[in-house]
Amino acid sequence: MSKSQRIDSPLEGTILPYYQLSPAHRRIVFVGNDWYTQGYVRLFRHKTYITIDPNPERACYGNPANNYVDVAENIVRHVEPGSIDVIFLNGIIGWGLNELAAAERTFAAFATTLRPGGDLLIGWNDLPEHKPFALDDIKSLRENFRRTVFQPVGVAEHMVPNEWRHTFSFFQR
Repeated sequence: MSKSQRIDSPLEGTILPYYQLSPAHRRIVFVGNDWYTQGYVRLFRHKTYITIDPNPERACYGNPANNYVDVAENIVRHVEPGSIDVIFLNGIIGWGLNELAAAERTFAAFATTLRPGGDLLIGWNDLPEHKPFALDDIKSLRENFRRTVFQPVGVAEHMVPNEWRHTFSFFQR
């Protein structure tokens, strides 16, 4: 298969259901709360589902039992090192995580909190106005993670063919 291919409704149709059903992924962190993420609490009700977002007004869209009002780089203050199985960072780069220095701290924190072999999914828009830096520019990402093929779709990176050019990149600790 090619590096990028068409996947219908990739996040909610393929990616999230995979982790919902995976017995190897029990502890999940989702970065960023908004109206469209509120149903994920129910989706992951049989898992330890943790949400984090710096905006207190969006806490209502996170997990009421396990939400932190904080920036992603501070996840190390809220979970034990090596205790997380998967982290979703979707729609945050270029929409709040806009400085390379903050990205370095964020991915270093993810490397601390993810277990060895844990998964990191990064969803980002491949548009100049929402791409303040390239993923390859983030040293802490390069040094602590490796790109990996997400088996349910057979690719390591997938761009949704829409006006946002939303791209999913898959990594492993």
